[in-house]
Amino acid sequence: DAPTDAPTDAPTDAPIAVTAAGGDQSEITIDLSDLPDEVADEILDAVGEGGSGLGGIGGCFSGDNMVMVQSNGKRESVAMKDLQLGDYVQVSKEKYEPIYSFAHHNSDATMDYIQVNNQVTLSDNHLIAVKDRGFIPASMLEVGNVIFADGNKKQEERVNKIESRTATGLYAPLTPSNTIVVSGYLASCYVSLQVKKTSDDTTRADIVQVQGFSTGLSFHFLSSIVQLPHRMACYYFSECKEEQYSEDGISTWMTKP
Repeated sequence: DAPTDAPTDAPTDAPIAVTAAGGDQSEITIDLSDLPDEVADEILDAVGEGGSGLGGIGGCFSGDNMVMVQSNGKRESVAMKDLQLGDYVQVSKEKYEPIYSFAHHNSDATMDYIQVNNQVTLSDNHLIAVKDRGFIPASMLEVGNVIFADGNKKQEERVNKIESRTATGLYAPLTPSNTIVVSGYLASCYVSLQVKKTSDDTTRADIVQVQGFSTGLSFHFLSSIVQLPHRMACYYFSECKEEQYSEDGISTWMTKP
């Protein structure tokens, strides 16, 4: 499971302590003092004082994707566009969790998406689980990559088709486990904020890089840390039952300073 608990506004000369999900209290420490000052500063700027950065802004699923929802002991397939706050959605094999927030929720907008195996449709920077590579942006997928069907990492399926399509709706549901199974495939709730500007660009879109320096941190990992204040307020303290969105459909949580 992705790490989920950590303070996010530590000074640059202090480590960020991360408690792994699952309640085992094990800790992974990221010591920003080991990084060049300008790199550490830019990471903290990206995280933001309120821990609201690195969520789903700019990366989404289209409204016609399907998600398994569990309610009153029954499970049914529901269109992404019909999901609501509090719906228990599939986040891995046989595991369902509530949507505590939508980083993005816009039913009217259209967007150019990537569709994989004629099923899941996601933005090029949205992260999807790939065998031996972790969560990578859809733009990095290649035919032959192995992805996980039904949220089950033992149920492997090869990517045999990748195509572009325009679709309606921009949705980025957030779950406590930081994952969601969309149209049959395991994906992250988060995005990459780095894209290749040219075909010769050596930027790793799956790993956070600052001024050409690799931090070694995946966007999925860092985003799960950054989202802690949002996750705690909405999931643990139930403060987001009536979420507000901007005109573009971005949650006000994602735009807080």
